[in-house]
Amino acid sequence: MNLNRRQFLGAASAAAFPFIFPAYAGLNVRKYAANEKVNVGVIGIGRISTTMDIPLAIKFTNLCRFTAVCDLDSKRLKHGVDFIQKQYRKLKKEKNAPVKAFADYHDLLDDPSIDAVEICLPDHWHALVACAALAKGKHIWLQKPFAQTIIEGRIIANLAKIQNRVAPDGKGVYTENKPKHHPWQHGLYVGLHAVNGENFWEKENDRFHPEPVARPVVDGNKASWKVKTRWTKPDGAPVLTETQEWTLTDHGTNYVMDVTWTLAADYGDVTFGKWAYGGLFLRMPYKKANAKRQFAVNSRGQRNGAAEQKEAEWVEVSMPIEGREQNGTIRFEDLPGNPGYPNPWRVDGQLGIAPSHCIRGPWRLSKGEKRVNRYRLTVK
Repeated sequence: MNLNRRQFLGAASAAAFPFIFPAYAGLNVRKYAANEKVNVGVIGIGRISTTMDIPLAIKFTNLCRFTAVCDLDSKRLKHGVDFIQKQYRKLKKEKNAPVKAFADYHDLLDDPSIDAVEICLPDHWHALVACAALAKGKHIWLQKPFAQTIIEGRIIANLAKIQNRVAPDGKGVYTENKPKHHPWQHGLYVGLHAVNGENFWEKENDRFHPEPVARPVVDGNKASWKVKTRWTKPDGAPVLTETQEWTLTDHGTNYVMDVTWTLAADYGDVTFGKWAYGGLFLRMPYKKANAKRQFAVNSRGQRNGAAEQKEAEWVEVSMPIEGREQNGTIRFEDLPGNPGYPNPWRVDGQLGIAPSHCIRGPWRLSKGEKRVNRYRLTVK
């Protein structure tokens, strides 16, 4: 049977008891590997993982590869490595397949080579580890019950929606991860050029170091979470601290996502160069064949290329979404009180958008200073 990477994840979720969720984007989470195979890590080595979860997926050798295991018990950890290697020998693929071993699941999740994790832990650990994995940009394979309470379930589901932003009615995905025209982009993400002379736009695996995400808070139709990330030079020297504080409100017919984005010069002075784009960036699934049905328009009525580099209170992008009859639309607002409001916007040739203060020119933060921006996205 010929399946591609995406079809494999879908087929596995339909065929098995576990639940499979897409990765949480990230707001500066590590980028997963660009190879065609899904690299899988297993968290928890016991009866479920060795009799069900690993054997079920490992047979798809052309689509996935088990590359890591994690368990607190050193004996179980060794057994996990041996078990996977034995499975590959049975499949006549490799005599001693390389398998990494981790005693702490945080270390496994911090490995950028791992795309997905099978979570095979006691029930009360499911939600905590699933949220941590989604926040690190991993796809998750989660044994039932995937949560112990309705609130935990809502947290996991909402986090899973953030990377590939699903439509409010569940029909279609509104953002695009790693498009061919900009493979370093991740749906809704942050990047900047010329930060103390360093590139924090295309370069990410060695530049962004997110801290473990605190447990999200769910209150009625709202979910809130915070992501704190240290930006560093390639040699590991810290440059600044970034904090994103998110609230997603589910109104049924639309989502409203509010974010407070803070850059703090905690380690010394920070300079930001003039650039044609940068900041919090939105990428929707642009297709050249849909040219007549897709557009960007700003609050001043300027469309597509005419809105590029122009000041505006908001920009709205609308385009066909696979699985929907009507266009999907996201309105991105630069809110009053932000430095430079209303800021000029990046509106690129594939309708990727960002309010970009750096278009106006260079700026700086002295040591101890912060810059706070607030944005709102309405998904409808």
